[in-house]
Parts: sequence; structure tokens; C-alpha cells
Amino acid sequence: MEFLVTIEAHDLGQPPRHSACQVRITVLDENDNAPKILFEPGSLTNYALVPENEEAGRIVAVFTATDEDSEENGQVDCFISSVSANGFDGEKRQSPNDISILMTSGEVIVNKFFELEKIELPFSTVYQLRTATTLDREAADRYRVGVTCSDKGTPPQKTTGYIVVRVLDVNDFAPSFSKTHYIFSLPEDQPLNSTVFNLTAMDQDEGENWKTSIKY
Repeated sequence: MEFLVTIEAHDLGQPPRHSACQVRITVLDENDNAPKILFEPGSLTNYALVPENEEAGRIVAVFTATDEDSEENGQVDCFISSVSANGFDGEKRQSPNDISILMTSGEVIVNKFFELEKIELPFSTVYQLRTATTLDREAADRYRVGVTCSDKGTPPQKTTGYIVVRVLDVNDFAPSFSKTHYIFSLPEDQPLNSTVFNLTAMDQDEGENWKTSIKY
């Protein structure tokens, strides 16, 4: 921000004389604002649903990152800072190497499961979080992706938002029995409606895809 101030000096002579000068005042920016992450709706946590087995590249979340400071203090870059699976407490079904963050050159930041792309528009910067691979609900049914946005000030200010991704079930498993063959014996004259043996059928899907009926 700049101000242009005009200053005049007058003497007390007869006739009085005066002169004027202009002073330009520039207010130097201090990096006192952290970046803001705006999802739809506006919140630091965004929720998304992704069907399992979909091809990589599905858009999970779209957000903008802004900073009220100016110059480098207001320039913002965002990156994937964490990925947790299921309980979000650090206990994951994947190995740590599977979810490690892999930084790439250019405008796309990728890890094993998600990628973040930066899109420069005329008046704003938009980021798209997309799947980097097909997701398997039976391996992990929820992910929490941490996205950190940092400005270029000294020291930099940072803000972290989260996208919670729920992986929707697809009926990709057939029911299975605990054994492929059953052999049993029963005495003659077994009373009517007696239990002959127990048969168990299982399905790794969930919801309606999990319910199983047995016919013979």
C-alpha cells in the first residue's frame, strides 16, 4: 500500500512565498496472515465419496488457497502432507512405504494413492485432489488426506486442511464357504427338524452386497 502526501512550506514575508513537495510513503508488508484453504462448503475438512475399483484420475476435492499478504508473503504453494487410512490414528493396513509422500517436479504432487494438481487461473489458484490409483475398500475403506499450504514469507506461515475420503463398496466378491466339501454322518431315525450340520457362507463386501442366502 502506498500513500502520496503533499507538504507545503510558507514563510512570513510580504508577500509570503511558499514551496511544495510530495512524499511517497510505502507501507511494507509483514507476513502476519496464514494462507486460507477454502473447500466447498467453506471448512478446513472436506468429505468425499469414491467408489472402489474406479480408474485413477477421479476428482476427489477442489479447493482454493489464498493469502491476504502481498508480494512473496502472499504467494502460496500447497502439497500433500499426510495420508492416513481407516482409523486415522496411525494404525494403517498399508505398510508405511505405501503411503509415503512422493514429491514430483512440476505442478503435480503425487503419493501412492492421491495426487494434487495446481491450476493457475486469471484471478485465483485452484487445486484438484485426484486418485492416483484404484482404491480397494477391502484394503482400506477410509482415508484422511492432509493438505498443507505455505506462503513464501520469512518465516513462512502454514495452514493444513483435511479431506476425508470414504471408499464405497462395489459388489466385487462372490460369497464363499468355509470349506469346499462337507462330509457328515447322522444316525437313522433322526427326529424331524433336527440340526444335521452347520454351514457358513461369507462375503467380503458390505451392505446389501454382503448379505448372503443359501439355497439347495
